[in-house]
Amino acid sequence: MERLKIVTEKLSKVSKIAIAIVDNSTQGKDTLNFVKDDLITVLEKNQETNWWKGKAKGKTGWFPADFVEAVVLKPFSVIILSFIYFNFIFYFTFF
Repeated sequence: MERLKIVTEKLSKVSKIAIAIVDNSTQGKDTLNFVKDDLITVLEKNQETNWWKGKAKGKTGWFPADFVEAVVLKPFSVIILSFIYFNFIFYFTFF
């Protein structure tokens, strides 16, 4: 159980990832431009303006949060347990 806690804590510190759902060609000194389907590392969120700071393709800048969709990363333990469970079901279903 202690290992699961350690893994969960480490995962919570992992950078948040978002995927662009539209192109962003906003003009401005501190803006980040991207195209649909680009992956963006979210560095900071401004709740008041609903703009996020992120990094993509080696550049850093601000962009509208509405232009991206957050990627939810499952904890490693859930992925492993899902893999074991589905392999177990598959094995007994087909063999």
